[in-house]
Amino acid sequence: MVKFRKIAFLTMAAVLLSTCATGISNLSESRVGGQYTVYAAETQANAGESVATLTDATATVKNKKGWYTKNGKTYYYDENGKALKSKFLTYKGDKYYFNRYGRMVRGLNKIQNNYYYFRTNGKALVNTWKKIKGKKYYFGSDGKAYKGAHKVKNSKYYYNFSSNGYLAEGVRKINGVIYRFGSNGKPYTGWYTTKLGNRQYYSASGVAYKGPKKVNGKLYLFDKNGALVKGRGWKYYNGKRYFVSVKGTLLTGYRYVDGAYYYFSKSGAMYRSKWAYANGYKFYFNRGGKRLTDVDKILGKQDSYEIKVNKTTNVVTVYAKDGNKGYIIPVKAFVCSGGDTTPLGTFYTPAKGRWWTLMGPCYGQWDTLITGDILFHSVYYGEEDPTTLSVSAYNMLGTTCSHGCIRLKAGDAKWIYDNCDLGTKVTIFESNKSGPFPKPTSVQLDYSHTWDPTDPTMAYKCRENGCHKGIAW
Repeated sequence: MVKFRKIAFLTMAAVLLSTCATGISNLSESRVGGQYTVYAAETQANAGESVATLTDATATVKNKKGWYTKNGKTYYYDENGKALKSKFLTYKGDKYYFNRYGRMVRGLNKIQNNYYYFRTNGKALVNTWKKIKGKKYYFGSDGKAYKGAHKVKNSKYYYNFSSNGYLAEGVRKINGVIYRFGSNGKPYTGWYTTKLGNRQYYSASGVAYKGPKKVNGKLYLFDKNGALVKGRGWKYYNGKRYFVSVKGTLLTGYRYVDGAYYYFSKSGAMYRSKWAYANGYKFYFNRGGKRLTDVDKILGKQDSYEIKVNKTTNVVTVYAKDGNKGYIIPVKAFVCSGGDTTPLGTFYTPAKGRWWTLMGPCYGQWDTLITGDILFHSVYYGEEDPTTLSVSAYNMLGTTCSHGCIRLKAGDAKWIYDNCDLGTKVTIFESNKSGPFPKPTSVQLDYSHTWDPTDPTMAYKCRENGCHKGIAW
């Protein structure tokens, strides 16, 4: 009877094999608890996964629990005697996987769209690198090969893993930051030129530079996509204004650009509505970034000033005090005319006068005595009458032509008269060097224009004549 059952079973197996779409050979048999099991020879799946073409084990094996090895293949049976299939097993802290035929897998296997690597003893690799067929993988604590960008073992930078789990080159955006990775999956560092010709720079951690960044001691500007900003001129980034030089670098500090002075921070951002120290002075830069050459309205009237007169260049500069740093804030500059006999030295103003009789006689407005008979005063008049201006003397402002006094436009003489108290320090010196502000200019008057357009008492006449708008009115 037993022999008959055996023959019948083998006959059935033969029928099944003859109708199977794929050929199967090398069958073996085993008798377990009065039942026979047919085993098929295995074929290889991708990267080492063992795959059978016929069931390796019956659904239930009586009196079998735990590990079971047959013909070099390992199985695991649960407490009900059922072989694990397409399932993971965690045993004594190690992870195993049994394929759909119940066999424990080894090598690299793709399971549920993730890659795992199992040693020859079936244990999954965890928390370690593994090089397989020239490609490098990292398997995490769950045994899965990393995909995408990951930091490995508290590394300072990210590695890039392909969708198949191995290190690969590519560009990724992580938390809004652009990273580039080399073919080894490690961060790309240094300069990189894209196919479109854009130059980029990547830090040691593979981060694409954006905004103002220093590279080898030079400051550059990179746009929001990491491309180097090229071309001389003004550029904007995140609401801030920068200037790119002909060399492609950003300007910093106190700079002269296209006819005006600007100040740029250490990161290249242009100063707006802000004070800055430069060349030993404290300057103010307006909303457009340009340095102001008259900060009287910004500062307001000060308790004290100092006045410096450059006899060589015929420029008067007024300074305000910057706390314990001294008088280093240039407030405004005036064009003037000194004389060969104008004395050099430091003086303190002792007196003032609305009109002062000068040589000739002639008369000066808004007079402040410097020393002896040397005054700050307006260009002289023939009479104590603001309509009797010496036009020829006015048109020579900025040259050395006085008899020793410091001639000024009426408006400038009045500013000193109104704002600088008696005892104001005045220093007269000679130097070919320019001051903190450029030398102001003065309009040339027609000889019929016998009043100073800067004289506030004469503004009405300019308005009546329709002249000097913006100066007198």
